[in-house]
Amino acid sequence: AILVTVVWWAWATRRVNAAHPGNPVPRVRTWACAAAMVALAFALLSGIERYDTTLFSVHMVQHLLLTMVAAPLIALAAPITLILRLAAPDTRRRVVLPVLHSRVVRFLAFPVVAWLAFAVVMWGAHFSPLFDVALENPLAHDFEHALFLGAALLFWWPVVAADPVDDYLAGLQLLEAVA
Repeated sequence: AILVTVVWWAWATRRVNAAHPGNPVPRVRTWACAAAMVALAFALLSGIERYDTTLFSVHMVQHLLLTMVAAPLIALAAPITLILRLAAPDTRRRVVLPVLHSRVVRFLAFPVVAWLAFAVVMWGAHFSPLFDVALENPLAHDFEHALFLGAALLFWWPVVAADPVDDYLAGLQLLEAVA
């Protein structure tokens, strides 16, 4: 997945830059994407991965790399903006924008909801039976990593605000409607 992301990013930025030479993808976003992939590779494919189920400190370093290094770097890379620039106008109008403006995305992107999701995932993964299961079962551990990265992306997306996010009031109105 890391290699696919790097190849896709290189292809997508080249395509956008060729179509819009006066407004290319900022290099800082490409560097952020590359740094995020390095952080993910270091956390999941290096020596850290070898000891993540035997040493608690290594296990926690791995989780911190996923949530506090890779996730904010992915948010800084602004992949949603790249997708919007890459998509054909019809695809953007019929697929991408409806997803971005959906109730689910607006709800999840609301900062309080994102923070709560992040806190619940972190607490639940470390103070529930999932912790022991993840130490014994590699698939459960991979699921735990996906939960961490997903929750951290939700958390960092509105914090970094490099990608389009519906405004605070839309999220607040949705929360009031749910409550």
